[in-house]
Parts: sequence; structure tokens; C-alpha cells
Amino acid sequence: MWWFRRGLSVLPVVLISWSCGTLVLTYTMSVLLDHTDLLLPYISDTGTEVPERCVFGFMLCISAFLGVCTVYVRYKQVQALISASEFSLQTLNYVGFLLGVFSSVGI
Repeated sequence: MWWFRRGLSVLPVVLISWSCGTLVLTYTMSVLLDHTDLLLPYISDTGTEVPERCVFGFMLCISAFLGVCTVYVRYKQVQALISASEFSLQTLNYVGFLLGVFSSVGI
């Protein structure tokens, strides 16, 4: 049986694929519309002009949402694995959850 047919394990793969697709699509659009250089452009330069700016922002919002979902699923997985008496692990799990949410929202 394939690994991605089991629950939410496909979520991190979708997150990485979507994020890479965001960069590739906006880079391709900006090069085809002659808004940036072909070789070694800045990532932020690929999303500064009008058509690719909208696509870049929209796709990054979806990436942030997928990141928050991935962090939440991981938080719940670890919470189910540790016992209630392990306070330090619960605290570390919660701190990791908060750092992951803040990182995803910061995208």
C-alpha cells in the first residue's frame, strides 16, 4: 500500500510541492513577461509586477495555510504519543507548535 493513502501523511508533500510550484510558476511568468532576468533573479523580484504579484501572493497564502495545517497535525500526533505525566514534553510540543504557526504565518 502506498504511504500517502494513509490519513494526512500527504500534507507535508503537498506543502512542499505547492511552495516549489509557487516559485517556479511566478519565476516562469516573470521571465516570459520580461519582468526579471533569466539568470539568478531575486525571489522577491519575481513577484513585483502586476500579473505575477497576484499569483505569488495567492499561492503563498495557500502555502501558509498548508503550513499551519501540517504543524497542527504534527502537534496532535505528538500529543497523542506522550503521556499526561510528561510535562516537559508537553511544553516542548506546545512551544514547537507555536513556533511552527508563527513561522507559517510569517510566510
